[in-house]
Order: sequence, then C-alpha cells, then structure tokens
Amino acid sequence: MPVTIQTLPAEVINLIAAGEVIDSIAAAVRELVENSLDAGATRIVVSVWPEQWRVQVADNGTGMDLENLQQAAEPHSTSKITTEADLYKIATLGFRGEALHSLA
Repeated sequence: MPVTIQTLPAEVINLIAAGEVIDSIAAAVRELVENSLDAGATRIVVSVWPEQWRVQVADNGTGMDLENLQQAAEPHSTSKITTEADLYKIATLGFRGEALHSLA
C-alpha cells in the first residue's frame, strides 16, 4: 500500500485554528469513532476501561499499513487535505493526524 498520509505544509497548518483537544475518555472515543466512520466502517465496537484510562475501538473500515500509521502519528499529518483549497471542501469528520497526535 503506498503512503497516502503526509505532513501538511506550514502555510496550511497555520490556517487551521487549533488541533484536537483530548480532555476526557469521551473525547478519545469520539475521535476514534469518527476515524472509523471516515474509514467506511459499518460495524464499530467500543471497549472502555475508565479506571485505566484505556479505550479500544475496533471496526471493519479500510485499514492502513504500518508506514501510513507511522506517518499519521506525526503532528499535522493527513491523507484528506494537501492544500489550502482543500480546507474549504472537507467532507469528512476529521483528520487522523490531528486526532492520533493529540491522543498520543
């Protein structure tokens, strides 16, 4: 699978007001479920262990290989936008690069 996730250029990063803020287990679950939906999932299973601050989301959506996962964990990385113009035609729930980096 080719690498489809890339770090955004500085001029695009500067146009995004703020990254995701993960301040609760609910916020983490929301981000992960949104990623599942964006990946085309039709079945999502959420497991939560609040006393350990542990969350697991499993789905049947389109996955990614290790190289894309490593790139997605970098700040401001996404496969959904590449230019400023893309910011005005977003048709998804979010950017994995923002959510994954915030969760990390």
